Amino acid sequence: MNEKNFEKAVQLRHELHMHPELSMVETWTKNHLIEFMKANTTKWEVVDRGHWFYAYYKGSEPKKTIAFRGDFDAIPVYDDIDKEYKSQIDGVGHKCGHDGHVANLCLTAMEMEEQGCENDVYLVFQHGEEIGGGGEECAQLMEEKSVDEVYAFHNQSGMPLNAVVTRKGTLCCASKGMEIMLTGTPAHASTPEHGKNPSLAIAALIKAVPGFIKPEEHKGLILATVVQVDIGERAFGVSAHKGRLALTIRGEI
Repeated sequence: MNEKNFEKAVQLRHELHMHPELSMVETWTKNHLIEFMKANTTKWEVVDRGHWFYAYYKGSEPKKTIAFRGDFDAIPVYDDIDKEYKSQIDGVGHKCGHDGHVANLCLTAMEMEEQGCENDVYLVFQHGEEIGGGGEECAQLMEEKSVDEVYAFHNQSGMPLNAVVTRKGTLCCASKGMEIMLTGTPAHASTPEHGKNPSLAIAALIKAVPGFIKPEEHKGLILATVVQVDIGERAFGVSAHKGRLALTIRGEI
C-alpha cells in the first residue's frame, strides 16, 4: 500500500468524523467525498445521484462487474472521544464507523488508480444506512449496471487488531424500525381517572420485550431494542393521552 494514500485516507476519516451528519441530510459529507475523489483520482468517473453518489472505473479486460459499498451517515449520539478530531456537531457522532467505511472506499480508489484493475468497478457511497432508506435507493444501481458481485464490510468490536472476519451465510442481521402508537383520552392532571393514560401500557410493553426475544424460543438471533419513548406533553396540568414506543427489530434471515 502506498503510505501517502493511507495517510490521506486517515486524514479524510478524521475530517468526516469532525463533521457528522444524520441520515438523509448528509450534504456536506457527500460533497466533501466527491471533492476528495476528484482531487485525488483521475481515472474514476464520479456520478452524483442526489443523496448519494458512485464512482466508476473501467477495467482493462473486464470479465465481470464488481461493486464495493460504504455508507456515510452518522447517528444522534454524543461523541465522547478525547481526540483532536472529536465531533464538532453537538449530539451527533460517527459511533458506527461509517466515516471509516467511506475513507476506505477512497483509499481503494487511489490504490486501484495506481495498480490498475482488469474488471469494471463501482464504488457506491451510500447515504441513510441507519434508517434503511439509503440502501434501497443505491440497490437500483446494481440492476442498472448489471453488477455481478457486491462487497462491503463493517467494523466489529471485540475482534483482534487488523483481523478480517468472514463467515458463510448471514453475517449481519436484517433490521427494521417499528413504532407502536397508543392513543387514550385527555384529562386534567388533577382528575386522571377521567381520562385514559397510555403510560402504564407502554411501560408494560417495555417490560415484556425481553420475553419476546428469549433465545430458546427462536432458531436464530432475535433482538428488539427500545430506541425511544415519547409519552404526553411537558404540560404539568394535563394527563398524558398519547404515547409512542420506537424499537429496532433485528433477526437472522
